[in-house]
Amino acid sequence: MGKINKNMIARMKKLKKKGLKIEKISKLLGISARSIQRYTVDFPHPKRKILIPLPESAIGLTKEKAEIIGLLCAEGCDFDRDQLYYEYDYRRNNTYRRIYKESRIEFSNLNKTLQNHFQHLMWIVYKYKPTLTGNGNMKIYRKNIINDLRSYTRFGSHKWNVPNSIMSSNSDIIKLYFCRGYFDGDGSVNIKRKEIEADSVNGSALENVQELLRSTDISSRLKHYKNRSRIMIRDLKKFYKVANLIHLEKRKKLRKIVGSK
Repeated sequence: MGKINKNMIARMKKLKKKGLKIEKISKLLGISARSIQRYTVDFPHPKRKILIPLPESAIGLTKEKAEIIGLLCAEGCDFDRDQLYYEYDYRRNNTYRRIYKESRIEFSNLNKTLQNHFQHLMWIVYKYKPTLTGNGNMKIYRKNIINDLRSYTRFGSHKWNVPNSIMSSNSDIIKLYFCRGYFDGDGSVNIKRKEIEADSVNGSALENVQELLRSTDISSRLKHYKNRSRIMIRDLKKFYKVANLIHLEKRKKLRKIVGSK
């Protein structure tokens, strides 16, 4: 093991500044990862996700961010969990139990149009494009983005709600773009009944969606069943004109209904 002095600490920080991982620095200098963490604790790794600031485009509530939140309320969830792993310290010839705290937000949808649109919105707002996995999931790990989205609401079937900043907004566009995101994700277009429908186990959140629609002069009905609730929009003309839907099949059905009225 190399001698830890001022010069060695300076070398640690120099390598860390270049973006090398602690494990790589440990091997190069012959010093344990724990020692490197100890002596460079005041010098955070430059590539840590928490250090990447939000762009100006993410400051404040825009129609694009409202749509992202709507999509995540419909098809998103977030996680905080402690992940257990074991780290081997070759200097001590021992293995140590470690806990890694993981936070992430996921958007899950198999529709290619919505997948591309979600990535497009994330780039407009956050200059960040989440990677799409083979099962239709997009995972957001960047902590500043997670914190920003969670400042509006948490995500998950029972956790989501319409954010107060959207409910109280003076902009109908922001309200309608949230609704577009939500109904693009969770909604379906019923041609026979000539309405957009969305089911949820979160009945109180749907009550806020109904209030949001009402504030933009769009009427809807809400029914509560034993284990779920359903909201139905029949006043589709304004919704189609101002917000519409991105999902191509749903948009086609909506256009057919509006055109027949």
